[in-house]
Amino acid sequence: MELNDLSLSAQSLIPTVLTLGLALATRRILLSLLLGSLVGAFLLTPLPELPLYLGTKVTGLFYDDGISWWTLQVVAFLLMLGALSRLLQVSGAAQAFADACASRIQSRRGVGLMSVGLGLAIFIDDYFNALAVGQATRPLADRYRLSRERLAYYIDSTAAPVCALMPLSSWGAFMLSLLAPLAASPMGLFVDMSLAAFYPWLALLLVVFTAWTDWDLGAMKKAKAKPQPLVATQQAQGALLPLLGPLLALILVTLVALFVTGALATEGPVSAISALENTNVGLSLVLGALPALLWALWKAKSQRLANAWAGAKVMLPAVYLLLSAWLLAAVMKDVQVGAYLASWVKGASLGPWMPLALFFIAMVMALATGSSWGTFGIMLPLGAQLVDPALLPLALGAVVSGAVFGDHCSPASDTTILSSAGAECEHMDHVLTQLPYAGLAAGICVLGYSLSALGLPLGPLWLVVLVVLVLAVTLLGGWGKLAPQKQEV
Repeated sequence: MELNDLSLSAQSLIPTVLTLGLALATRRILLSLLLGSLVGAFLLTPLPELPLYLGTKVTGLFYDDGISWWTLQVVAFLLMLGALSRLLQVSGAAQAFADACASRIQSRRGVGLMSVGLGLAIFIDDYFNALAVGQATRPLADRYRLSRERLAYYIDSTAAPVCALMPLSSWGAFMLSLLAPLAASPMGLFVDMSLAAFYPWLALLLVVFTAWTDWDLGAMKKAKAKPQPLVATQQAQGALLPLLGPLLALILVTLVALFVTGALATEGPVSAISALENTNVGLSLVLGALPALLWALWKAKSQRLANAWAGAKVMLPAVYLLLSAWLLAAVMKDVQVGAYLASWVKGASLGPWMPLALFFIAMVMALATGSSWGTFGIMLPLGAQLVDPALLPLALGAVVSGAVFGDHCSPASDTTILSSAGAECEHMDHVLTQLPYAGLAAGICVLGYSLSALGLPLGPLWLVVLVVLVLAVTLLGGWGKLAPQKQEV
């Protein structure tokens, strides 16, 4: 099937603009994603071939020159996690965990810092991070009236940012593979690039500050009035094992599987980085969820299968959103919005202003595609070609910053969808409540890359960035209050 070439046409932006506009106007993200895919297909193919093209893309999610195991494994993991969550809830394990932690964690601040701490600790993979942290912290979040929107923000802001900064993660391994042709020491370039990636650092600083102070910014003020009560149908004495047992099984088996599957797929010498570069994330997630789910089924007292199925059904909206986002991503790949955006800077002679331009291009590309990785794959090699060697770390750091910010703000981002699923939060509510915090960090990034273009070295530049962050938080009332203590439902 011959497709229209939109790589040099502004028409390639239409599906993105339509999807984002509809999502913001209607808050119906599933409809917006599907209409965006339909419009993209309409731009690519003649009308008579439209059904065939869309049918090929939909079936390609599940079968493309063989079974698409990635799709099946991620969907299976989501359903298994939903079943696990329900079983832990109705068995009283979640309530028992909250009771056992009550002597140590006695406020929203404590729950927030616990969520952020777990997010920082689980840096191996963003999918795993988003879902595991939500599973562990929801019982306490409900007990201390921490809204699901705030929990989703904590999860999302410690998923992509921390994974993007850690070489020992699936993200880090992928970026190192892209940096290998660009420098004699890819790890050294990765470290330099990370130091110049302002957005992930600022996002992490803001989420830690917000968890400590219970700071409301923008739409998050309304979200605090909508906590969701914890529901348990069986009584259990306060204890850590009923909940921690399955969760530890989930975390430990998944971590082992990530390294084992990667090591088995690595040709030549095996290292932690090479294992993560070749790991099978989907299979590892399923292998980790299986013993956790079996443990929960074994401990359940009655109606095991009925409750497991009820929990799996809770995850169906997240599954539909994820499949729709993947469909849009497949269409946008053919639309070649990335190539069109990259053409904006190809051949341009922007000199020291190129890092700022790369930040904006990467931001729009990630926002349009919902994919940081796709943006990295296009923009990191391209950015290296467009700047002088002295500006290379700054240019690549700007790409990482723009990509992670765009990913954070995109309703079509798989990480954002899974953060909503991990917190069991309405997806567009999460997107809109996270946006002010992300926008603040991005605005400071723009200032930072602008000052770098004026010749300010990286060390003093970081000092200015941090001072501006403190001033901005102060002006916006971030120091106004601390988290209420011992506030339970």
